[in-house]
Amino acid sequence: MIKQEFSELRRALGYDRLVIRRIFHMYVSNENEVIWQTEDDFQLLEEERQNRIRDILKELLSTAVTVKTHPAEVEQNLTLYRMLTEDSAEDTEEQFRTIEDLQKEVLESYTHTDPYYALAAEIVYDVPGRAEDHEDMFDASEETYTALLAGICPAKLSKAALGYSDEFVGQLERRWEIYKPIVGFLYPAFRDRATDLSEAVFYTRTPKEEPVLYRIFEVREEDVPETKSEKKENLAELLSEAELSIEEAAAVTESIQEMAEENPESILGRQEILHILQENTQADTEGLTESYEEVIRHEIPIAVAAEKKIKIRTESCEVSIQTDHAEMIREEILDGVRYICVPADGAVTVNGISTVYRNGSVNGQGMPEESEEE
Repeated sequence: MIKQEFSELRRALGYDRLVIRRIFHMYVSNENEVIWQTEDDFQLLEEERQNRIRDILKELLSTAVTVKTHPAEVEQNLTLYRMLTEDSAEDTEEQFRTIEDLQKEVLESYTHTDPYYALAAEIVYDVPGRAEDHEDMFDASEETYTALLAGICPAKLSKAALGYSDEFVGQLERRWEIYKPIVGFLYPAFRDRATDLSEAVFYTRTPKEEPVLYRIFEVREEDVPETKSEKKENLAELLSEAELSIEEAAAVTESIQEMAEENPESILGRQEILHILQENTQADTEGLTESYEEVIRHEIPIAVAAEKKIKIRTESCEVSIQTDHAEMIREEILDGVRYICVPADGAVTVNGISTVYRNGSVNGQGMPEESEEE
């Protein structure tokens, strides 16, 4: 799923065009015991409760967490989908077993120290048709998208505080408050504005939570896409094998950034990487083909690989420069010592402090004063 597809589902949820049919939810203690569980018809819940649940579901579809939402292949005949699409009156027992299995998987998979609230919502979206001018035609729906959207929300004890009640100021009773979701999934995926049974989409608020719910879909480790940071690390590992100089590494970074500006939706594949290296470096690229297969497990979106700044780190310092100024970076050997050289024209500051050239004096612009002729 891409950003626009997440945005469409969020908008539909906000405008009530995406219908929430049923909610299966439970509250689990810090000892991993189910304290409360129930199934509700969402439309029969009080408005305030509907709004809170809708906020949680919107968070799971948030475009702000697209980099933390990962598609992975699942079996076409997943029981969860049959549960949603078949007649509920005829398959009550099957649905109960499915939800019970799902509950069991969550209890076994999710490691926690605090209580948590888990919910699974059956959502239905009549996908509107699209006119030639890309405007939605809500009276011309050709696709009905049905899915299960689920999430886990941690519960934390409220802070100790004083409060006023019955003409008395005293200690307020502390309670367990439910926070935003930290993990979740959507199945099936919403791909090309249609149902995609070959993908499940996983939401994680932080990278460390990523493997938690994969077990539910029997996702193999090799099928799990890397995080954004892992993709960057893998690319850096591959390019490091090319043994680039500082200038060459800067030129490669600049070339990738230019590709991202020209086509933000493109993919940085093997051929693109080899072409960039051949155009900007003297590296031997023959051995990189095999290395690419070993290091790069999944395609890298150009938007992930692109860097607006070039950061050069040594054991004792870090130099940062805008990527479009890569040509300014030079590497020099002075008295047998390797140096990184960048132009210092114009005003130069250190932590906001105006500086001057060692043999000059301050002229207000960080440049040495010109000597006056006598």
